[in-house]
Amino acid sequence: MSYRKKKRKADPEKAAKSKERRAALMQISKMIKDNDLLGYGSVNECLIEEFYKKDGHEEFHLFWGWKEKGFKVKKGSEGFPVWSAKDKRVDVVHKKEPAEPGADPEEEKMKYWPMAYLFSNLQVEPMNDEEKARYEARKKKRNETTTNEASVSAAV
Repeated sequence: MSYRKKKRKADPEKAAKSKERRAALMQISKMIKDNDLLGYGSVNECLIEEFYKKDGHEEFHLFWGWKEKGFKVKKGSEGFPVWSAKDKRVDVVHKKEPAEPGADPEEEKMKYWPMAYLFSNLQVEPMNDEEKARYEARKKKRNETTTNEASVSAAV
């Protein structure tokens, strides 16, 4: 008997919200680039410094970054969107609408930039001892699995 992972149906509400966030992030990023990054080294750095560091939001990390520091993200917190590392394997082809009716649409090949979400110091709270122990156990198990997979590949 084989077990298959059930495919989850995409939630149209979540997909629409994600698309909306991506469009907003693209718009802000374009504005930042048009202003020569406003003296910052990257779009993300400018986003954090100029747009997100307000009202006490000072320190930003990914979800797992906070876990490593011994904090948990508060339930219901929404992350601050930034661009993630470019995935070199994924090329996305966009079809541009032709300038003249009846002409073939142009294809534009571009790299896909995934999004990541950062959480601030105001969106986290310290983990209690039980949560820390559970996190450390998962981390240890994950490391053992990775080590075992590496040793199996080396043996083959």
